[in-house]
Amino acid sequence: MGLVEKVRSPDDDRRKSWWKACQTAVRLGNSEEKNSADKAKAMDLFRRSAALSYEMAYERFLDRLPELPREWADSCTSDDHVLNLTAEEMCLMIEELNEVVRRWQIKAGMHGDDEPGVEPVALILQAFRWFS
Repeated sequence: MGLVEKVRSPDDDRRKSWWKACQTAVRLGNSEEKNSADKAKAMDLFRRSAALSYEMAYERFLDRLPELPREWADSCTSDDHVLNLTAEEMCLMIEELNEVVRRWQIKAGMHGDDEPGVEPVALILQAFRWFS
């Protein structure tokens, strides 16, 4: 199975190409797997494409925020923190955060497809060396 699959355009315009992710999460491998120039270039392109996708998704959310029910609007967050850590500490922090996400994935998997009040929620976690 690949990363994406082609889907029908929401407005049925066949001149447009629409794609849907095949996975609910993507986690890039470690640096040992990035040993070739081709793999490094592919990782760079993927990261840059993902960054644009995140930006567009957040802008769609902001456009719709005024019409969201209050409980959904109040439950959203956009936090950022700059922490002073070593590379090893950052790896440990990411593992802890991924454990939290895995627990919530299990809980989310218990909901039925048509359960009232259940909506898709995007969680985008980025941790990277900060440059000011």
